[in-house]
Amino acid sequence: VNSREIFLLSKCVRPLPDKWKGLRDVEQRYRQRYLDLIVNTEGRRVLRARTSLLRSVRTTLESEGFMEVETPMLHPIAGGASVK
Repeated sequence: VNSREIFLLSKCVRPLPDKWKGLRDVEQRYRQRYLDLIVNTEGRRVLRARTSLLRSVRTTLESEGFMEVETPMLHPIAGGASVK
């Protein structure tokens, strides 16, 4: 299906925080990161800078022949020194 315009026809179940007060609860900012990024311009700026930095580091290391490997840190099955 191709469309030229899209209209959202539902109401907002949970409105955004107040424009002047903002999102002040630190725990809510960490738990609802998406909400913090919508409301907080400084948070968006930091996220963009961090993303750019990580992309640059990955590109540089990849061009040098390094490979990115994911290692699970919080794995439910004991391994390594914890094995009996």
